[in-house]
Amino acid sequence: PQGAKLRFTEDSTGVEYRFDSVTGGTSGITVEPSGNEITITHQKLRPGNIDVTLEATKILNGAELSNNAFDFELLDSSKHVIQTRPCNYDGEVTFIPLGYTDAANDTFYIREKIPTATSDPDMKSYDTTEYKVTDNVVKEGLVLTPTVTYYKDNTVVDAAVFTNEVKLGEDYIVKEDNAGNNLSGVKFGIYKNGEFKEQLFP
Repeated sequence: PQGAKLRFTEDSTGVEYRFDSVTGGTSGITVEPSGNEITITHQKLRPGNIDVTLEATKILNGAELSNNAFDFELLDSSKHVIQTRPCNYDGEVTFIPLGYTDAANDTFYIREKIPTATSDPDMKSYDTTEYKVTDNVVKEGLVLTPTVTYYKDNTVVDAAVFTNEVKLGEDYIVKEDNAGNNLSGVKFGIYKNGEFKEQLFP
């Protein structure tokens, strides 16, 4: 009947409805006196979802990078490790995408995983920098838009970049007597077929 109220109930949460057309009534969904039914066509719109991928870069001075040579950790706002990913030979570190279905404002941290062993057989030094990363996801209608910002020492930077150095080792040659005492004044050189070619040291 004219003036009757219509009630709509969502069958699931997190959705919106858009009315595409109304048949049997005018704008405002008013049924004409002669009408006895009304047809409403609507479309259920589900909110979008997005994946946000956090990244880092590894630079190694003094040697070439190889796949899986260094590992990096992604931590949540409470500093709990939630992912560990290696770098590839190009120095690229890509974490597993983070999925969002609604607005959010999250904080993460990225750091290089330092070996627990006291010695480093590969003679590598490690970058102890810890980057802060904010991920601000804004929802406008059903559209989600992320903004990722990297911080180093509370200063905004373009990316999380970790730089490592390969330490140059030194070799020593010592000549001892039968008692194990070092002999002084000893000269070392290169010989070929018993012929002296080049003195090494001292």
